[in-house]
Amino acid sequence: MLEALNHLKEKHLNYVRFHRERMEPQLDKNREEELEFLKECEALEEEFLSALSD
Repeated sequence: MLEALNHLKEKHLNYVRFHRERMEPQLDKNREEELEFLKECEALEEEFLSALSD
């Protein structure tokens, strides 16, 4: 039974780790796009506020 448990544990962890490795680059790209979006929003907000004060 212990051997079966260890096999099951190893199989599941391999599965989870494989998918994590595939998903991490997508998550990194998502974070980069979020930061870029927020920078663009901030720039537009500054431009908008500047136009209001003119």
